[in-house]
Amino acid sequence: MRHADDKQFVRVHFSQSTPVPDRCEGCTFVECDFTRADLSGCRFVDCRFEGCDLSSCRLAGAGFQEVEWVRCKAMGVAWDSCNAFLFGIRVHDSNLDYGSFRGVDLSRSGFFGGSVRETDFTGANAQGCVFREVAMDGARFEGTELKGAEFAHVTGWTID
Repeated sequence: MRHADDKQFVRVHFSQSTPVPDRCEGCTFVECDFTRADLSGCRFVDCRFEGCDLSSCRLAGAGFQEVEWVRCKAMGVAWDSCNAFLFGIRVHDSNLDYGSFRGVDLSRSGFFGGSVRETDFTGANAQGCVFREVAMDGARFEGTELKGAEFAHVTGWTID
């Protein structure tokens, strides 16, 4: 098991030959490429991702606690495969289109700017979650708990 504490990764292409550390605490990832990377079982605590691409990465059992995403791309990601007890993200100006937060506890999360088009939030707990200035065309919220959720200046969101 490899650990990284308070380390900065800049323009790293993570793959089988350059694996992501199993546990990262206080780390910053700048313009890193995680495309199709296997982050299964990895733990990220108090980390920041800036300008990274996480599209189609695998997250089975991954933990994201107090993690911030800024200007990132993570298209087609199954966030619902993450560790449910270790999940809290703040997403700023990022593209998370075509993903799935099905059944995820988003009560410690927020989305500020960017896009979650065609993303599945079915059955999620979004109590108190903030969606501010987010493009939500085609996003699904069937059976989602939305008590106390904030939807401010979102576009493309409809309720049946």
